[in-house]
Amino acid sequence: MEFHVALSPRRNPEETLEVIKEASRLGYDRLWLADQTFHADPFVLLNAATQVTGIPLGLAVTNPFARHPVQVARAIATLCWLGPRRDWLIGLGTANPQHVLAPLGIALRHPAKQLSSALTVIRSLLQGERVTCDDPDLDFKLFAVSLDIEPVSNLQLYIGTRGPRVLEAAGAVADGVLVESLFTQRGISWAQHLLNLGSRADRNVRFDRPYVAWQVTEVCADDEELSPESRAFGVVLMASTAVATLRHLEVPEPVINLVKRQPDWRQVPVAEVKKFVAAGTPEALADCIVAAGQAGITAWALVLPPSDDGIWMMRRFATEVMNRVRAL
Repeated sequence: MEFHVALSPRRNPEETLEVIKEASRLGYDRLWLADQTFHADPFVLLNAATQVTGIPLGLAVTNPFARHPVQVARAIATLCWLGPRRDWLIGLGTANPQHVLAPLGIALRHPAKQLSSALTVIRSLLQGERVTCDDPDLDFKLFAVSLDIEPVSNLQLYIGTRGPRVLEAAGAVADGVLVESLFTQRGISWAQHLLNLGSRADRNVRFDRPYVAWQVTEVCADDEELSPESRAFGVVLMASTAVATLRHLEVPEPVINLVKRQPDWRQVPVAEVKKFVAAGTPEALADCIVAAGQAGITAWALVLPPSDDGIWMMRRFATEVMNRVRAL
């Protein structure tokens, strides 16, 4: 079991580099930078991070909606050449339709097909191939395009999602997956079922590639309730989760109707929110993570909020939970 930490860049890029160095000092196995909203460019920051720390690095997620796949491939190739001894992991996803795509006037169409096609195009470009792609279902086109950069191989391409159709697409084409908020045994089995469908359809084998649990996690004292911030975020996750997934996780129909109609976190039972937000004492979280590993995940990625509290959470999780699991 690996332990990763995921964060969005701070407003001051130098602060981001300090958080990355702290994650390395605490013993995390990998750090992921997000390409969400409109903060500092993660490709530039990741290259800067190679100069100050040896911790393995990844990008998750960038998206082929706001960034053309050719531009993503160019940035990846440059990163790989500037960090040739690194094993880069790059995650693709749908970004945030409300806060990233809508302000740019971009409508989300055929996300599963767009992601799988973009990943295939990016992989081909990075291998030095000349690519043509002219599909009316896609929001990008290429006509005999190749990169003026030597091919690279020191990377893997992941897809980040919790959506059923995108999970199935990821099972077909991705080198690994970042599965958001499906960390319970029921959630993992549901994700694996969908990944296996895609993998068997494309490769005639079950999905056996890395499964990273992309997880909002809150360490609580014995008598401590889940924080309002985590409850609110958990309900946002529930509201944007497919009904089929909610039902598989045994969320009651009245709660499903509530979060789909009016996602007010104060009205959603904490027990249901905890199906999406991992929260508990250090002992309980350690048991949860061990069970998730036994169910098939290969890494647990702690998702940090974009605030100073995130650094405190990263330290507390490392000392009270991560080290406890490693000692078992």
